[in-house]
Amino acid sequence: GAGPAGWARLGEDLPPPGPDVGPTPPRRSGRRPASSPALQLPCDDAAIAALLSPRKLALDCGGASAGGDEATKLLKASFGSLSDNRAALDLTGPFKDAERAVLLNSETRHVLAAAVVHVRAGSVLEVPLFATAKKFRGQGFGSALYAALAGLGRRLGLQTL
Repeated sequence: GAGPAGWARLGEDLPPPGPDVGPTPPRRSGRRPASSPALQLPCDDAAIAALLSPRKLALDCGGASAGGDEATKLLKASFGSLSDNRAALDLTGPFKDAERAVLLNSETRHVLAAAVVHVRAGSVLEVPLFATAKKFRGQGFGSALYAALAGLGRRLGLQTL
């Protein structure tokens, strides 16, 4: 199901970017220079927190440890048998600059959904791996995580895939 009313609009409710958050500058080529720091999602963004907290949800972002063992188990259960996904699961190789984004119940800290998020060519927010825990499917949590990621991507001036 589509989940509770308002999930689809979650990312659309964000205010425009402030002076410290905006589009990344254009690049001369499609490749990120080796010296360029990886773009980090502002998962502690107050607008995202304000939208998630009434639903008792929280967003955790970071490296391969974001969401802890529970997020690792969820992603590996969903994608671990596919060898093509190994680099994305471990945030290595072409995904060394990627991050994990995890939607949690803010009270129990249970992982509801998790994704691997990668910025490509400085302008595209790619989500190569996305999973919702089996016991939480059909409740709109995957939609909530995607909407939060899409909203963050828009605030950063990125196209979402």
